[in-house]
Amino acid sequence: MKLNTQQIRALVFLMITICLGLVLGCAHEIQYYVKPGASEHDFAVDKYACAQEAQQPDSTTYVNRYGGFSDSGMRTNMALWEACMNAKGWSLQSQQASPAPGSAEDWFNKAKTMCFGSNCINPQRAIEYLNEAIRLKPDYAAAYRNRGVAYSNLKQYQSAIKDLDEAIRLKPDYAVAYNDRGVAYVFLKQYQSAIKDYDEAIRLKPNDVVMYVNRGRAYLRQGKNNLACNDLQKACALGNCERLEAAQGSGDCRSSAKRGSSEPVIAYGDGMVLDTKTNLMWAVKDNGSDINWTNAKTYCENYSGGGYTDWRMPTLNELAGLYDSAIEGNNGNHLTNLIILTGCCPWASETSGSRCANFSFYSSHRHWTPLSYAVNYRALPVRSAK
Repeated sequence: MKLNTQQIRALVFLMITICLGLVLGCAHEIQYYVKPGASEHDFAVDKYACAQEAQQPDSTTYVNRYGGFSDSGMRTNMALWEACMNAKGWSLQSQQASPAPGSAEDWFNKAKTMCFGSNCINPQRAIEYLNEAIRLKPDYAAAYRNRGVAYSNLKQYQSAIKDLDEAIRLKPDYAVAYNDRGVAYVFLKQYQSAIKDYDEAIRLKPNDVVMYVNRGRAYLRQGKNNLACNDLQKACALGNCERLEAAQGSGDCRSSAKRGSSEPVIAYGDGMVLDTKTNLMWAVKDNGSDINWTNAKTYCENYSGGGYTDWRMPTLNELAGLYDSAIEGNNGNHLTNLIILTGCCPWASETSGSRCANFSFYSSHRHWTPLSYAVNYRALPVRSAK
């Protein structure tokens, strides 16, 4: 069909009207908090403090105290949170925003004011902002991860898992995304899938206390108390003992205060474990990278875990006393899972000329190695408990 001039003009006018409507329709209001003289760090500190003050019991939502979620716990009361922010001098302002006032990072940062970590003040608004970030940057792994967390806060767990799948596809070593997907699986009561994700998260970040707590709680729900308590003891050794103490109070875990325990190495808190057989206190982890003997000795003597100043390099016999062939711990080393070794062989204090002693927790062999060697050797501080 051939259009005349008047019809063409009418069609062009209609197209322009539609385009303007689409553009104007996409504009929406953005709300943000301001405080004269305050920085982004000040906002982050105050919003977290207010979120803690605004926690109220909720039998169906998450608890952020341990960095994860729970079927029964607390939720953020928005009215209390806003009142707290106002009391700290923050005021809410609004402005009309076009679909793309800035970069994907701008939208991502706006979303972070609505969701921080696993704690969301306004998850729906966070999702709206993250939609824009992803529209502008389709391979934005962090945006998919944060949108997944926001969906979890809205109890839309399948949507959360879909976003977290994409975050992991884009960034295969994304430890926190594995952890967050595990959280969503727990809510769906798919505990084995959750534990598989927590395993990978811990492999990628072996010193993250939140991941041990979350996996421990998943094990508890499966009735695997021994595995659960081992994870909660590891979390306690890394500095968070609250969940372990709760499990001990409920009878799910034995109290480490009982000296008759068959497990000689116990979590002591503040980054330390105690061997009740020898009364030696060990750092919960080694120095974390290759190190020669001289630097290892300095590291041990300067260590200040728990506020103590009498840390030292262990002897060969002291290291050998930790070896347990019945345990295959992290990285294939045979010692309590409460101590994290990132290499096979901590240095020992004994020397013979230019050679120094070290102990292999992989093979149980005692070695004498040139003091300049560093690959796979580690520093593991020890002290005598008074």
